[in-house]
Amino acid sequence: MRAKRPGDTPPSANAEAKTENAREKGFADKTKHGVTSPGVADEPTTDWPPELLAFFQAQAKRIAFEYSEEQWIEIAKSIEHFHAKPDVYEKAFLKLQNSARSFFLETLNAPGLKRQKKWRVNHWTKAGKLAEALMSVFFWLARDEGNNGPPSSRNESKSYHQELLALMKIRLLATAHIVSLGGKADDGYRKLGPEAVALMKAIVTADDVSYPRTTAKSAYHSDVLDVWTELGGKLKFSRHPTKGKIKGPLARYFSAVTYPVHGGSPESLPDIIERHVAQKAALEK
Repeated sequence: MRAKRPGDTPPSANAEAKTENAREKGFADKTKHGVTSPGVADEPTTDWPPELLAFFQAQAKRIAFEYSEEQWIEIAKSIEHFHAKPDVYEKAFLKLQNSARSFFLETLNAPGLKRQKKWRVNHWTKAGKLAEALMSVFFWLARDEGNNGPPSSRNESKSYHQELLALMKIRLLATAHIVSLGGKADDGYRKLGPEAVALMKAIVTADDVSYPRTTAKSAYHSDVLDVWTELGGKLKFSRHPTKGKIKGPLARYFSAVTYPVHGGSPESLPDIIERHVAQKAALEK
């Protein structure tokens, strides 16, 4: 007859209970395992200073911004006169919500975005200078081939008009990007000589184009005004006959949308509308 081994005899109920209790106790003991067992809903711990932790928690809450029910009601009242379809209103509400969150996110990332803009300004500056240098070379070639080429080919010398046109467009594009990113554009292209200036003016000059700078707040305001115009609203307002305060449907809408986000006031609407219209015109150009 075969001798019994320890594994041949099933453990008793008490033994199973003791094993289970020991296993649970071991999982619950974070000092033993170094981590919390799955399913244990303990608060996360961190070595961050309380002030820094509070800051990040506040920023996370801002990025996940939500209008309150009362605030949504005020926004809905300000646009109900458009009598749009429910799905149109839903899209408008969603855009307003996402625009507010994007505003907070961009504000939080301002230092990193500032570095990015600086890098882009440097690269566009380099592109502009390279285009300018090539323009100088092509102007020299056009003059030399026209003045010093063989007599039979002087009348057939190339003016390199298309090449110069392309380079000038690159130069202007670089200037536009530098200004829109907050950099300072120079007038170095004017040193190329009268031919370059004349041809550039024939296309478009940097002085004729306005590229307003954009900030997180101005971009947010543009989104808010876009929702208004997409619903059919006009960028118009009126003033109180005696107090002079801005009023009207657009003012009520702007206040309802922006005040919960950054304390927006309708009194700033004239400047905001002017900047918004200028930005749209620049983009269309």
